[in-house]
Amino acid sequence: PEEWIACAKGAVRVSSTSISGKQITLTYVEPGIWFGDVAIFDGDRRTHDAYAHGDTTILCVAKADFRKILATHVEFYEAMLRLHARRIRQLYGLVEDLNTLPLRARLAKQLLHLVRSYGIPSLSHGDEVR
Repeated sequence: PEEWIACAKGAVRVSSTSISGKQITLTYVEPGIWFGDVAIFDGDRRTHDAYAHGDTTILCVAKADFRKILATHVEFYEAMLRLHARRIRQLYGLVEDLNTLPLRARLAKQLLHLVRSYGIPSLSHGDEVR
């Protein structure tokens, strides 16, 4: 865990592999999103695998440079805290959904998220999203 990584172009698939060998996709990191920061903060090993999804460009910031940025721009700590707070809220929401919603409802929520993120307004019906 010697660098902080951002997706600059394309997408990065973050996944985990179960003991039985089944690969589980956890998320896709899109352009502008940083990842790998938890390992920089706690010094522990990385917990997931990351694979380029198609033609992808990543930006890597060495741990020493990351520390210099934090020392020079203290306000950056606040931004990192907000980022981690948002991720924790998302994880709590996911745990809650997994324990309270049936599969169909979880799938519907995920599809709505994808529509908001990637949907294209329908040319023939302006109120619909493809």
